[in-house]
Amino acid sequence: MAANEGTGFSGIASPTSTIPHVGVVASISGSRVTCQLGEPDAKNTTPLLIGSIIKIPTGRSLVFGLVTHLARPVFDGASGGERHAAAEIDLIGEMVQQGINYSRFSRGIAFYPQLDHPVQLASSQDLSAIYSRRDESAARIGALYQDPSITAYIQPEAFLSRHSAIIGTTGTGKS
Repeated sequence: MAANEGTGFSGIASPTSTIPHVGVVASISGSRVTCQLGEPDAKNTTPLLIGSIIKIPTGRSLVFGLVTHLARPVFDGASGGERHAAAEIDLIGEMVQQGINYSRFSRGIAFYPQLDHPVQLASSQDLSAIYSRRDESAARIGALYQDPSITAYIQPEAFLSRHSAIIGTTGTGKS
């Protein structure tokens, strides 16, 4: 991934690239978006999982979110209308467009998506930019669930200066 003077990323997959869409924005409420998913056998859709990171190009930024809920509505036959599966997505942050590049990922949203904006899976390049090592004090703690080839880091001082817990079952490497 190429950096632009430490402030912008040009290696981010373009919002108009060939990344398959998983659906479209169907509703927005605060920091939560509902995505109407495409049909699973549709040519231009990709399956979504709980914990997937998605991106929504807004025209001014790339908004990122975490899939927290998936549902397939029950077709009752009486309504006669089409029913689509839906995904609930918690928005986690964005990269604001700066010319042809994007700013570093930052938590919070300034430019919200609108209805019918396309929803895409975040690419490996996007995940690398979101979870990049911010400074030398960052400690490696493992790999990302969404892409095991990407290293996960924490800021030890920020992590240990707050109430925290390390939780896991026996044999998962907590010590």
